[in-house]
Amino acid sequence: MNRNRKLFFRDKGMFFSALITPFILIVLYATFLAKVYKDSFTSAFPEGFTIAEKLIDGTVASQLVAALLAVSCVTVTFCVNLTMVQDKVNGIRKDLNVSPISRSKIYLGYFLATVLNSLLVNGLALVIGLLYIGKMGWYLSFVDVLWIIIDEILLVLFGSTLSSIISYPLTTQGQMSAVGTIVSAGYGFICGAYMPISNFGSGLQKALSYLPLIGQRVYTRINPIGQRRWLMNYKFYALPVEKQSQILNAAYKVFAMNQYKKAPTSEIAAEAGISKSLLFHYFHNKQELYIFLWNHAADLTKKYMCKYKVYETDDFFEMMRRGLMAKCAVMRKYTFLSLFSINSYFETEPDIQSTIQPYVQDVTQTTLEMLLSILNLDFIRKDIEFVRIYKEILYASEGMLKHWYRTGNYDVTVFEQEYLEMINHWEMVYGKGTENDRKQL
Repeated sequence: MNRNRKLFFRDKGMFFSALITPFILIVLYATFLAKVYKDSFTSAFPEGFTIAEKLIDGTVASQLVAALLAVSCVTVTFCVNLTMVQDKVNGIRKDLNVSPISRSKIYLGYFLATVLNSLLVNGLALVIGLLYIGKMGWYLSFVDVLWIIIDEILLVLFGSTLSSIISYPLTTQGQMSAVGTIVSAGYGFICGAYMPISNFGSGLQKALSYLPLIGQRVYTRINPIGQRRWLMNYKFYALPVEKQSQILNAAYKVFAMNQYKKAPTSEIAAEAGISKSLLFHYFHNKQELYIFLWNHAADLTKKYMCKYKVYETDDFFEMMRRGLMAKCAVMRKYTFLSLFSINSYFETEPDIQSTIQPYVQDVTQTTLEMLLSILNLDFIRKDIEFVRIYKEILYASEGMLKHWYRTGNYDVTVFEQEYLEMINHWEMVYGKGTENDRKQL
């Protein structure tokens, strides 16, 4: 075994041939494949679903690294196993066959040398890949990294076994090189290294899903990037959009009207027109559903804030009017989303509180800092501190929204008109109007 390992690193041609496939993939990724992967990933987002750019970049980077490792863990083993074929060509195998060493130990030596040398090469590739993921967007835990290492070991064992079986009957280096090239191209294709599998036809995707170790390959692709957060609700996203909205509306309503512990999932299921077991088919448990709703509410709100260009004006009261249009557009799709968002901040359940409150506090502070940086305060009275005005309007808005929900008349147009009148009133009170304007109030 030690002899075979040393021969591989001593033979520069053999060593560098093992690096050809990883090098080609790196060039492809650097030129155009990275963009292809990113477009493929973002095109799968449902309406209203957004993800931070850093997470997308980390996801794409991890897909590329996973594809690189999946191919190199197999193709490198074929290059390492050239030693077996070389021994046949040079007649060394005949000498080994008449030695006191049994044939089983000879073949075991080839196999173990292939495994160890391949692990060394691919281990280096893994370290470089993790550094690249760290630069683009790191979302891995220590356990994730351990799983990646296990994935790599399993793939190297598979590649070593496959190359040993295929190399056994070969008698020339030309045959081995040809087989290695075919395997590299074919395996790279079926595991999506050269093109995302989602870009293939549905029939081909289904056929590839049944091939050996493709399940392992998919796990290798998912695990390094934390895509489980995205894939954990894929059954829900597979539903028609109308059915998704029906379930979300039901969940928003029940959680908005009740504290987390007192919100019955059976009521959510009944409101959505599905069974409770089916609800947990889409969401594994109550907490997962609640956090999903929170993230969905935040993503949808951001989307409509951008759509109505809320922060593209330096007039505070005009900004409020645009924000009102964005809020009402969301409420027309999901009536109880706004009440859910307000109540979720005051939720006392420890697991929910620890997830939501730090985010809300950060967003509240960030929003205030952003307003102070973009607003033209010349439109606002100087004798009252802006932070105080902002908080008074914020608290009054929450109270007005809760009062509207308590009336039971969920006509968003009525709320929009009443709130617009309040904005006009606040502009008269806090805006930099004439002294006579304020005296008339």
